[in-house]
Amino acid sequence: MEDKIQTEFEIGSILSLYNIGITAAVFYLPLLFKERGITDLQIGYLTMIYSVFLFISNTIFGKLTDIKGRRPILLTGLIFGGISIILNILPQNFEFFIILRILNGICLGITPSALIALASDKSVQMGKLSSYRALGWATGALLNGLLAEIFQLELIFVTASIIYLVGFISALKIDYNVENLSQERKIKPSYRKIIKLNWAEYLLVIMRHGSGTAIWVYWTLFLKFNLGLNNFQIGVVLAINTVTQFFLMRFISNKGNPKKQFIIGTILSGLVFFLFPFARNFIEISLMQIILGCSFAFFLVGGLRIVEERGRQNQMVGTATGLFESSMAISQIVGPIIAIIVFNKYQSFTSIMFIASLISYIGVIIYIFTSNNHN
Repeated sequence: MEDKIQTEFEIGSILSLYNIGITAAVFYLPLLFKERGITDLQIGYLTMIYSVFLFISNTIFGKLTDIKGRRPILLTGLIFGGISIILNILPQNFEFFIILRILNGICLGITPSALIALASDKSVQMGKLSSYRALGWATGALLNGLLAEIFQLELIFVTASIIYLVGFISALKIDYNVENLSQERKIKPSYRKIIKLNWAEYLLVIMRHGSGTAIWVYWTLFLKFNLGLNNFQIGVVLAINTVTQFFLMRFISNKGNPKKQFIIGTILSGLVFFLFPFARNFIEISLMQIILGCSFAFFLVGGLRIVEERGRQNQMVGTATGLFESSMAISQIVGPIIAIIVFNKYQSFTSIMFIASLISYIGVIIYIFTSNNHN
């Protein structure tokens, strides 16, 4: 029992460190872009470019995790992820940011499936593993918000790079012995088979998370300019969401029917997206973030539990969870497209939120009907 808790902590702590860096790359880069004179429309394009290469990376390295093993993929992802993040302090123009967004997408897409597959090898519950993801987001939101408010935005990316180095050192010490992939694997990883098994789940991820990502493209700008929050308050708002996720993921979402959790999480997400435009201050948006944290905990863990279990049954956990992460990345391609189209038409951050709510509800209706036939 003690060994199992230690293993969970070792893997989970690396996932937390990884996601501290992700908060810098996702939520605070738009503020840096604004400081460098990048327009709102260009921010949408840069987010989309990042997501395209994140999708490609998740898809390729998820399968390589099943073929080459967890250790080399995990170590590669952490070291190159840290290098790609610190480079964001260098560019001064849109063209240079395009190159770095490509590098960010490739390098930051290497790690997730290797960590999830390793956790599955060690029988770590997906809810408990995901709670470390939420803990990383919460810590990153608060830490980065504090650094940005007291010092300057560039320090966020230097700190994230150092944190990735700590994760790399921690990953060197993990015991990977349980897998022995070259001796035990009898099934060649197949994208086709995994997609056939999980396409309904992947589609709902794209629709729900894609609509959410449309909001996140301009989220920090909405908080700063529409609600008048300072950088530290923005960090607190982000942290409230992820702290809520942490507790639900750790203590509740491992229990019950994962399909029902997946559906309930999407329905609640659509509700919160609809309510966001009516927020008037820090307190109201914080209360909405609690509901959003609950919704995302059920959505993420429910979906991940479904595909991880099917992947384990078919000896393709890395491929299955890699495609799950790829679906999240596709969402981050779809999201900016939605955001750009809606923002161009209405010149409003809040109009994106209403469209996101509608797409989430359409997605859950499609899933309910298709998954009944599919499963």
